[in-house]
Amino acid sequence: MAQQDPKSVRSASRQARPDDPTDRVRLIQIEGTGDEAWALILRAADELGDMSALELEVDFNPEDSHDPGGLRDALQSRGLVMQAFENERRAFCLVIRHADSPAVLDLSDLEAPLPMEAILEAAATLGAGEFLFARTPCFPRPLLSLLDRRGLDWQVVEEPDGGGLVWVGRPD
Repeated sequence: MAQQDPKSVRSASRQARPDDPTDRVRLIQIEGTGDEAWALILRAADELGDMSALELEVDFNPEDSHDPGGLRDALQSRGLVMQAFENERRAFCLVIRHADSPAVLDLSDLEAPLPMEAILEAAATLGAGEFLFARTPCFPRPLLSLLDRRGLDWQVVEEPDGGGLVWVGRPD
C-alpha cells in the first residue's frame, strides 16, 4: 500500500550533524483511495518535522475523493497544509508541510536553467534558520554544488517522474 522512495540525497553539512538526522523532504507512494490509504497519509503527516515536507504520490485527486475536503480538514486540525500537483504520470503529488512553513515553489513546468536560477535567487534571500521548498522538473544535480558553495544546507528527493522535491536552508 505504501512505498518510500530511497532516492534522497543531502548536503555534506547536513550529514555532518548527528544532532539533526531529520529528513527535510520525504516521498511516499500511496496506492488506493480507501480509509487505509488515508490512515497511512495521516500517520506519515503526524511524523513530519517542523522544517520538513512530505510528498505523497497518490492515484486520486484529493479534491474529487470520496470525502471531499476531509483530508485537508484532518491535516489543518494538525497544523498542516497540503498543496496538490498533477504529475506527468497522471498521478497527484500532495506536498504536506506545517502551516507556518513557506509554500512550495512549483518550478516543475520551467525549462532549464530557470528552476535552478529561481531556487538560487530565493535562497539568496534566506536569513539564518530560514528555508524553502521547491519542485523541479528533473533531479537538480547541477544546483547541488552551487548550494554547497554558498554555504547552504539542502536535501533532495527524486520523484517517480524524474522531478525533484528540494529543501534548501540557511544554517543558524
